[in-house]
Amino acid sequence: MATQPAATAADRRMQISSLPYLAGNWDQARAVYGPGGIVREAVAG
Repeated sequence: MATQPAATAADRRMQISSLPYLAGNWDQARAVYGPGGIVREAVAG
């Protein structure tokens, strides 16, 4: 079993959420993945 990113054929933007080391702790994770965060903005397009 593994966590795999979405295939590039689907939508390349979906792969950014699977990048390792985007956050070092929970506060950083909330800032990166939460509302207004860079990952959410990148996936939204």
